[in-house]
Amino acid sequence: MNAGDQVRLRRDLETRCCEHSIPAGILLTITEPCTKRQVRVQTEGGQKHTVRRGALQRATALNRRRIQRWRDSMSDGCSFAPDHGWWGDHRWACVAHDRDYYYGGSARRRRKVDRRFRSNLRAVGMPGVIAWIYYLAVRAFGHPRFKRPYSWAFGAARYRYDERRAYPPGAA
Repeated sequence: MNAGDQVRLRRDLETRCCEHSIPAGILLTITEPCTKRQVRVQTEGGQKHTVRRGALQRATALNRRRIQRWRDSMSDGCSFAPDHGWWGDHRWACVAHDRDYYYGGSARRRRKVDRRFRSNLRAVGMPGVIAWIYYLAVRAFGHPRFKRPYSWAFGAARYRYDERRAYPPGAA
């Protein structure tokens, strides 16, 4: 955060003197860094405050859910179905699908992930009827209400639709 940067508060921010707080939703302009740990800010109304740098970063953060980074070894392949058939091996499509389910997100994202899964199955040569059956199975049994290790958002163990998907540590 540099002088001149503008940030919008996502939650209340305590001022350095702790007499009052700046409410969420206010647009702040960083006027100057005070010390390593403090920074001076100015509100839209012109009020000047000194706040802790860490508190400002937390108050403006996107509040992402952090979870363990995905590894392909976490996948069981195609849960309850064969990973290969006479048309070839399609395990990679199931692993990619599991990765997306691990991080979760919104209902719209789940629908997109499931459609991509069906396309990937077709790309390896799986017959359309069988790809459609796999697709219907993940649509029906991958719903978060089942709270299973193959349900939507199983990595964060939240098992629900969320507009923000989970991110691994170190992700921007």
